[in-house]
Amino acid sequence: MKVKLSALFDLCLNDYLDRYNDKRDIPEEDRMCFQKTDDPAWHADAVYQLYAQNEAQDEYSLCWRDRIVYIDFEGIPAAEQIAIAVEKLSK
Repeated sequence: MKVKLSALFDLCLNDYLDRYNDKRDIPEEDRMCFQKTDDPAWHADAVYQLYAQNEAQDEYSLCWRDRIVYIDFEGIPAAEQIAIAVEKLSK
């Protein structure tokens, strides 16, 4: 998603990251949340990875300047997969 007004960037990002935070009817062991990792392999301004039961999942939210990108792999990506994703998505 491209955020055209920079003042709304954090609001958009937080809204997206909070999508798993409705915990009313979800048992604690099934709850998920995004955690900031800032893995340098992504060459992004910010990197968030989804966690469930303190275990890393294969979903990411990546931030580049005015863009928020959600990516869902099938399994934790290898370095080569991350490099390809960065090449395609960071432009």
